[in-house]
Amino acid sequence: MLRPAVFVFFVGFLLSGAFAGFWEKGIDLPPLQMSQRQFSRLPVDIAEFPDICLTGHAASSFQGRRCTERWVMLSLRTLGVALPFLAVFLFFQISWRLVRGAYEEADTKLRLGKDSFVAVTTQPSQLTNDFYGWFHSLNAVSVQLKNGKQMKVYVPIEAGLPKPGAKLVIAPLGKKFGAPRAMGIVYIPHVSVVSG
Repeated sequence: MLRPAVFVFFVGFLLSGAFAGFWEKGIDLPPLQMSQRQFSRLPVDIAEFPDICLTGHAASSFQGRRCTERWVMLSLRTLGVALPFLAVFLFFQISWRLVRGAYEEADTKLRLGKDSFVAVTTQPSQLTNDFYGWFHSLNAVSVQLKNGKQMKVYVPIEAGLPKPGAKLVIAPLGKKFGAPRAMGIVYIPHVSVVSG
């Protein structure tokens, strides 16, 4: 999840610069440079914020308007700087639920033996990974079913790659990310399996 999070941060960073163009009058920069400007100007704005604006005791209506403008600019700039971090936070919240849900569904099916079956890894067993495997930290392997057909199955990276000829217990996960997916673990005889 870390690799896609970097991409999400970069997109949030660019959006921050694009949105900053709406409130930064008279400054015409591309989104990347505008975002860099927002990040570099925020500490300066905080350090140079007038004390009179902090207390709220403006000496004149003009000074009151200037303080309001400074508060609005500081708030918008802070929001712009926070946008990439908020995007990454939301990404982690959503992706954690997706990853956790996939692992829990596979774990439940494998523990209960529900809809699970045994297959044998092929030679070579490792397949090129797709976005689903990359996103969920899974390795894609090829297995051969009893009827001779082959299918792609995902195994957790921490479990390592199964050797060719190893038996795997496979739990179909249904359609995920636009394609049918299945997760497998190395077959251990005490795992209950329903032949399919």
